[in-house]
Amino acid sequence: MNSATPQPNDDLLVDEPAENKEETKKRRASEPFQIPWEEGEPFALSETYVRSFYTGTANLNSHPFWGSNKALIGNNLIMELHGENMHGKELSVKILPGGLEITCSCNRPVDQLCKHACSALMYKVKSNKKYFEQFYLPDVVALPPEQQRLFNFNLGSYYHNNGKAPFKTHPEYGRIYRYVNNHDYTKESFSDPVQLMEPLVPKVREAKLVFGIPTGSYYFRDPVLIPYLTKTGTKTAKANPYASFERSYLLTGEGEPESLTIHEQAVEAACRRMQVLVESPAPSDDDKLQRRQQLFDYWAEFIPTLHESIQLLFFDGYQSSRESTKPSSGSRHFKKLGAATIQLMFELKEHLSSFQLTLKLMVNGKHVPDPKFHGQSFSCFIAAEDDGTVHFVADAQDEAIIHKFRTCGYTITALSQDFPKFFEQIVLPISMRHPIDLQTLPQDSVFSQRELENGNHRLKIEERDGRLFFYPTTYYPVGFTVNPVHDANLVMRQRADNLYVLLRDKDREREFRTMLQGLHPLFREQRQKDYLSLPVAVIEKSTWLPDSVTTLRNAGVMLDLTGVEEGSNYFPRMLDWQLAITDERKAYYQANVRAKMGSTPISLEELGEMVRRSKNWFKLQDGSLGFVSNADKKRLLPLLAFGKTNGQQLRIPTSHFNTLANYTSHIADASIKAAIQTKRQKLMDLDSMQPIKKPDPVQATLRRYQEAGLSWLAFLREFGWGGILADDMGLGKTLQVISILEHHYQQQPDAPASLVVVPNTLLFNWQAELGRFAPHRKLYIHHGAERHQTLQCTEGLVVLTTYGTLTADVELFAALEFSYLVLDESQAVKNRNSKRFEAAGQLNAYYRIAMTGTPIENGIGDLYAQLSFVNPGFFGTFADFKRTYPGIADGTATAETKTELQRVISPFILRRTKKQVATELPDKSEMLLYCDMLPEQRRLYDEYRKLFKSKLTDSLQGSNTGRSKFLAIEGLMKLRQICNSPALLKDGGHPNASAKLDELMDQIGELQGQHKILVFSAFTAMLALLKDRLVSADIGFAYLDGKTTGDERQKQVAEFQENEQCRLFLLSLKAGGAGLNLTAADYVYILDPWWNPAAEAQAIDRCYRIGQDKHVMAYRMICKDSIEEKILDMQAGKRELAGSLIQTDGNMLEALNKEDLLKLFD
Repeated sequence: MNSATPQPNDDLLVDEPAENKEETKKRRASEPFQIPWEEGEPFALSETYVRSFYTGTANLNSHPFWGSNKALIGNNLIMELHGENMHGKELSVKILPGGLEITCSCNRPVDQLCKHACSALMYKVKSNKKYFEQFYLPDVVALPPEQQRLFNFNLGSYYHNNGKAPFKTHPEYGRIYRYVNNHDYTKESFSDPVQLMEPLVPKVREAKLVFGIPTGSYYFRDPVLIPYLTKTGTKTAKANPYASFERSYLLTGEGEPESLTIHEQAVEAACRRMQVLVESPAPSDDDKLQRRQQLFDYWAEFIPTLHESIQLLFFDGYQSSRESTKPSSGSRHFKKLGAATIQLMFELKEHLSSFQLTLKLMVNGKHVPDPKFHGQSFSCFIAAEDDGTVHFVADAQDEAIIHKFRTCGYTITALSQDFPKFFEQIVLPISMRHPIDLQTLPQDSVFSQRELENGNHRLKIEERDGRLFFYPTTYYPVGFTVNPVHDANLVMRQRADNLYVLLRDKDREREFRTMLQGLHPLFREQRQKDYLSLPVAVIEKSTWLPDSVTTLRNAGVMLDLTGVEEGSNYFPRMLDWQLAITDERKAYYQANVRAKMGSTPISLEELGEMVRRSKNWFKLQDGSLGFVSNADKKRLLPLLAFGKTNGQQLRIPTSHFNTLANYTSHIADASIKAAIQTKRQKLMDLDSMQPIKKPDPVQATLRRYQEAGLSWLAFLREFGWGGILADDMGLGKTLQVISILEHHYQQQPDAPASLVVVPNTLLFNWQAELGRFAPHRKLYIHHGAERHQTLQCTEGLVVLTTYGTLTADVELFAALEFSYLVLDESQAVKNRNSKRFEAAGQLNAYYRIAMTGTPIENGIGDLYAQLSFVNPGFFGTFADFKRTYPGIADGTATAETKTELQRVISPFILRRTKKQVATELPDKSEMLLYCDMLPEQRRLYDEYRKLFKSKLTDSLQGSNTGRSKFLAIEGLMKLRQICNSPALLKDGGHPNASAKLDELMDQIGELQGQHKILVFSAFTAMLALLKDRLVSADIGFAYLDGKTTGDERQKQVAEFQENEQCRLFLLSLKAGGAGLNLTAADYVYILDPWWNPAAEAQAIDRCYRIGQDKHVMAYRMICKDSIEEKILDMQAGKRELAGSLIQTDGNMLEALNKEDLLKLFD
């Protein structure tokens, strides 16, 4: 072996290009490094040889790093490296015909091999010089890479019979066809073709199989079924297959048929069971009766399953031995067996010197006066008169009675002197199971009759040998106990020479029996008349038994449960809880809750945990099992989720008064009941709610629905609750809130300040509305970079701020106390995990109001968050909310759940749509919508305003006043464009920073689901920017400007008017301001109002015209502190200009003096 350090021989490695020998440079370990086979011998590598490719100083003799084979893909063996700091590191060994190609994921800079790769390779070749030969499979390597990945190999051991890594079943692709291991004892390969056998043709059995019932045999005193094969091969048999029969193979043990149909197999199995039973010894009379009943049970189970192909033959069977018993020649009584309701009714007649007892046999409720039977020693097969069907008597005791009476013509008479014994031995036992029609002498009867009343039902339940047994009784107070399962109608007793007949309350007993049989389907199938039973396995891990116990107790049944184990898996301890609502405080109701399972008390904390868990079964401290039903969870969850625990007491917020309407039975205090009812009654009809007088300082006339809204807000204030005012946009939510603020300060002049939080775009709208409707109210705006870092909130002050400012200054706000906390556009806090929601939740306020036109935008979580804001803790946690109203979060809730949620939240949400209050609205409402420019807008606006003011000042001081006019028009145009978006400036390079577009997109998002919207702009470039936003938001729209052709114009109008999916129409002010009928719209936005209000009026009138059946809302979007606001002020001051029909920039400016013109650029 060459001990000198070899250099990689690239020429030996197949498919690798030769490279010029250059001075060795540092490489990354993750880059391929090639090691040729030692001395050219294929797959040969020694430990010393591998060590020679490591130039570092680490001692690798003890193999500090080693690899475990992870995967083999083609010829690439992947090893997972182990050793210090090797977590997640891998070594890739590519096996080539001329050597190995090594990469290590440690990615260290090395000359040749890194220490991890060298140590791992040395460890592998330590005991097997040709270790890597087993992993080179040429047939697999020759395959494309995508096919190589379909193989899986056993890489755990290298000592294999064939010297190659064996194939192993792939978890996804299984084994690969044609690729098998030598000595593959697992038989997983498909190297042999799949062979299909020729279908077996069943042999035709010539003999017919008949099942016989011997009716007169000495050897068969019980009804049994025996199989018989017909004789074959004779002329008689060919003419009549049923002419003669062989002895039964079941009795002789010889001549079993080679084949049976599936139906014959089932019947033969029943035959064998019967034979085993009748051949077993029965030492006592009781055992004989039990065995006979078991035999009857076999019949009763077997008869309903009989297939129509089965031949049943009744025959006499007078043969000389048991084995020779068979149908004789000429026996042809083939019959069909059927199940019927068999009842025994008796008539007992009293004569002067005798008593006559007669059996009336009832089949399916019909009296059979002269029944015919198949059988001499038994009377269980009754021949029907109509269709030849044979009915089976399933009760062995009934059959024994029938058989006795059958032998005496169904009547037996006892002489007077024998009647006491006859009564004791015959009449009394019969009276305990069957009804008796007693006909006594009109005078001097030996019978004394009276009616039994007030029977008490009792049920004893026992578990024995894996079955539950139910023993019902009815106890009559006079001291008699009867079994209500029987049809018996009398209680008969003999005392001395007197016979007492007590008439049982059969209607009441029958109700008890029906109730018992209705508890489980298996009860209805049972024929045993003394008791009912069930296998325990049928009801394990269920609450059937405790539920049944509850049903029985509720029905007044006395139960004996000493024979069952309470707390077992078939009889779990059920939750028993009591709730008593005892007191009403200002903010909460106080309730006492007591809960237990069996004798184990359950704390409120444990109860809450049980109710919130998805499971129903719980292991109690004593090891027994307890169960909480879904019904109990449904009742308790709202209380435990929304209430706060204090020991065993629960404090339920008064805001949940509507929830407590479901628990009035737990409220003993009549005043609490009355208060809850009063609150509910008020909410039933807002119009009937005690109206609140509009506060005098409010400078507005409230419409009727606004008065109702004010009354609702006052109602909430009365009880310290918050609410969500969710009226449609444009219905005056702001005015209603201003009115409740004024009402509050009228009631409490020294009350703390109120805080109103709004989006940036609404800050100045609120300022304007407060100035308009409550001009006397002190107002402070906490906003902007120059805002104070402290707040002096005097009494009666209204503080305006934005959501962003609130989040930034939350500690400042949280240190104060407010009267009202109002969130406008409260969907801003719909995310309960957001900083906005967290910040709003930290504020202290006596009353909270949320204002939104869309309380639910993305899902029910939005509503949860907003209700949790206005009434903290209203729903508990979101997990509690979802458990209380299952399916409400994912849209799978039942109608009942939705109704319940609606009932709970209805007091705290007021929503009116435009359609609902249409009669109170004017036909058209026009409003201003103020926007605060974005920082980049404001910076550019001020820059251009100063520039043009300077130019205009210089121009006005010169002699060329005409140039001043055009300069002013140019400046005003650029300022208008910046108000829309700096991107409209023709010099380019400015961002699309548009407060108007931001606000408009919010408004569109709120309205588009139920309303149609027109958007006008004098700038088509502004409409283009809006189009980009709409396309990004996947909102459809129609479009029209001056370049739209006539045909396309009509197409766009029709699309908007007739397509319900098209909710938005973008129009240029000139092209769309006249000549169009767009009555499908009810909202209009003027993006950039200007000198000519008549043009704007024409635009608005596109939808406000004949045929419009909706109230029209029109908004002019104005940038605060901008040229737009100044123009509006000037229009208001110069009405003669604003009222002119035709206005242009030019003649409007001509009407302005020098001071007015410069003022536009202040």
